[in-house]
Amino acid sequence: MIDFRQRSTAPEYMDHATVDGDEVVITLNEIAYVNRFLGGINATRAALRRLLPTGNPQSLSLLDVGTGSADIPIALVHWARRRGIALNVTAVDFNPAICEVARQRTAAYTEITIREADVFTLTGTDVFDVVPGPMFLHHFPQPQAAALLRIMYSLCRHGIIVNDLHRHPLAYYSTTWLGRLLS
Repeated sequence: MIDFRQRSTAPEYMDHATVDGDEVVITLNEIAYVNRFLGGINATRAALRRLLPTGNPQSLSLLDVGTGSADIPIALVHWARRRGIALNVTAVDFNPAICEVARQRTAAYTEITIREADVFTLTGTDVFDVVPGPMFLHHFPQPQAAALLRIMYSLCRHGIIVNDLHRHPLAYYSTTWLGRLLS
């Protein structure tokens, strides 16, 4: 029986830097599907709109931490293009295989640069307008999550976006069922 009252600290499949191969692609496809159809992309876009000054800025820079397949940066590029915003996204992930998948998927998007990096080593040399970390914070125990939030905040001008999991039996079992259906 799972205790949903306590935050899980068990490592997930994607938490290992050595994960690669077809399983990575399958898992990233599933995550992208969940982000698209269960609201992760919409939540990130809505939060970004709230962080921006009134009206559309002419340009905008983002640092997307834990980018995975870069599905959210791609969606944000489409959003920015429709509004005439020159968007520049630096998307980071620590796994080289995941970065390669992201590079392949963003090849047609000159607005997106993929970097292999450990988010805990990022410093304030580059500062971005907004630093989103969607579906990322739950991968860390609370002390590391707090440190990550401080790092994200130090790298932004306007704010950070955190949209993440809420552990609940209905969500857990629905996601488990959805994962089995998609796999």
